[in-house]
Amino acid sequence: TTIEITAIEGDRVSFATTTTLTGPDQTLKEGARSVTSKKVGGTGGGRGSVDLARLALTGDLEAEFKSEATADGKTAPLRFAMAIQVKPAASAPAP
Repeated sequence: TTIEITAIEGDRVSFATTTTLTGPDQTLKEGARSVTSKKVGGTGGGRGSVDLARLALTGDLEAEFKSEATADGKTAPLRFAMAIQVKPAASAPAP
């Protein structure tokens, strides 16, 4: 993952992230059965900011993981994707 600072404005630091994931072929064995995972990889990225005065993070991040699994002589593509939105909760009023 690479994090790039895109702006600094007062107490707010903005950033962008880029992620690349790769992995070797893998085989998981359980007793007489096995599953082989090939073409392991993924990408991700996002943008956000940190308010240093409040220690509050705001941002949107996305990631995707892909591979190809083979078990019992059958092969199927696998894909997992997620999106995360982070924002600070509204501050409680002072007592």
